[in-house]
Amino acid sequence: MTAVVYEYGCQAPVKGDDLLATQMSLAHRYHNRLIELERDRRAACEGALREVAAYAGCVARVEALEAELEAVREQIARAKQAAQRDVETRTLDAEAKRLRGALREARAERRSALAEAREAQREILERCNDEAAQARRDARKASGLYWGTYLVVEQAAQAACGGPTLHFARWDGSGHVAVQVQRTRPLTTDGVFGDDTRVQIDPLAPDAYDHPSRGERRRRQRTAIRVRIGSAADRSPIWCELPVILHRPLPAGRVTWVHLLRERVEAKDRYRVQLVIESDGPPLERCGTGVVGVDLGWRLTPEGLRVAYAAGSDGAEHVLVQRADVGAAVKHAEGLRGTRDDNLTAIRVWLVAWLAGREVPEWLAEARKTLPLWRSQARLAGLVLRWRSQRWEGDAEGYERLEAWRKQDKHLWTWEVHERRRTLGRRREQYRVWAAGLARRYEVLVLEDFDLRDVAKQRPAEEDKDTQESARYQRVIAAPSTARAALVNAFRQRGGIVIAAPAEFTTQMCHACGKRCRWDQAAEITHTCEHCGARWDQDRNAALTLRAYASGEVVSSAREALASATPRIGRFQRRAATAAQPLAEESSEVLAEAGASAQEDK
Repeated sequence: MTAVVYEYGCQAPVKGDDLLATQMSLAHRYHNRLIELERDRRAACEGALREVAAYAGCVARVEALEAELEAVREQIARAKQAAQRDVETRTLDAEAKRLRGALREARAERRSALAEAREAQREILERCNDEAAQARRDARKASGLYWGTYLVVEQAAQAACGGPTLHFARWDGSGHVAVQVQRTRPLTTDGVFGDDTRVQIDPLAPDAYDHPSRGERRRRQRTAIRVRIGSAADRSPIWCELPVILHRPLPAGRVTWVHLLRERVEAKDRYRVQLVIESDGPPLERCGTGVVGVDLGWRLTPEGLRVAYAAGSDGAEHVLVQRADVGAAVKHAEGLRGTRDDNLTAIRVWLVAWLAGREVPEWLAEARKTLPLWRSQARLAGLVLRWRSQRWEGDAEGYERLEAWRKQDKHLWTWEVHERRRTLGRRREQYRVWAAGLARRYEVLVLEDFDLRDVAKQRPAEEDKDTQESARYQRVIAAPSTARAALVNAFRQRGGIVIAAPAEFTTQMCHACGKRCRWDQAAEITHTCEHCGARWDQDRNAALTLRAYASGEVVSSAREALASATPRIGRFQRRAATAAQPLAEESSEVLAEAGASAQEDK
């Protein structure tokens, strides 16, 4: 079974806009409510665990060491900030290193004590979890959301609760509503052009994709989509209708989800609709044959910023070098952001001085108290817009100066946002095209199994950062996570196999002799193996090592696992199967009695 997501851009809703906005606002509140309940659950569980003396002592020791380490790092940061460069702080660095070692030991002791505390407080923890589960059910009932929407909110909240820290989401106008199509009431892609009560698309002209004129073809692809976002008192659907251009036809299959998304871009709303389509048949485009190992990284080479190096079993090698204009465009967008920040600082300082000692309205006097601390352009722009509707005598100089700043800032903001979006879109499309080319040529993709978040963490203050700043910036520009997602999607959509290989020493392990080499990898891109004398580029070596990992047994086991994978059974299917079981048993008994009677008649 393969699943494909088809996405189309939409215009603003022509029907159901108010209810759509309400559902998105309620979804945002429900998400934050789930985060709040998870925070409460963790606090209750932590309180119960700290009643165990051994665990409480370990926690206190960890917290004390973390506070000491943070204080030392603040001293190092202040010293470097005062010198405007990295300075020698050997004594503080040694103290930070000692505290890190002690902290590792304390955390290990805390983990051991945590297992014992959980066993001792099992009943209390289970009661806390049950109460939290009931609170989540109550929150779902009170959410006021259509059931497809609260399912996606719960999925997002569950993903957010997977980390150690929980943060509330800020409301910026963006939102997401959804409709789930149950398997008990399947909906084909042809059925969406009918009168289904979950999603409807107005039919297109027969030659909407075959008309010889491009302009006419585009006009014939314009239609409207209606997504159900609620139910009336008589259970009839409440629709949200949006104009849409179906720039590509839907493939044959079953529609399982319909997502309607609104994204706040600059000061405008952008709408998208996504249809998740499943098919039991083969994918529309099959993978090739053979194995390819791909090493993801970010390295500045004479050819440009290298993002990935691939080595195939057919002897071909492929290099993904990012477009040269991506880095320059991102830098320019960041420069626009810096200009906006500088302009905000200048106008804020001027406004504070201009307002000093003046008789102003009460609402402006209240804002004047915290004005020197404002760091948001949107906040100051909101003040200007309020000022526009509440003018007073003698405010011309201040208002005109702020209004000029607001117009300039909006211009720069629009420029910054759209340039960044276009640039990131070009980068994503380049990665997708490159990944699709590999998927058409090979069947098996081998990637390193490592968490990219680990390399994105900020280095501590006691470590030298000068040599890492450029590498960190290159990582942001390269976006290896985007490249990896493009590769995985390209192979899986075409029925390929994705294998995660161990990431340890793939760059250092010589592909020619299989022995490990040790050298400064940051200073030297190419290396000569001290064991066999082979000279290679370290990224190419890693790709060849990954390719060699996919032996026949590894590929066979991965292919068997893919073939034996069963689709997830939803609650509606389980409910239908449970309801049908007594009927099946009763039918079996009736057939058995009928068979016995027939034997007696004979």
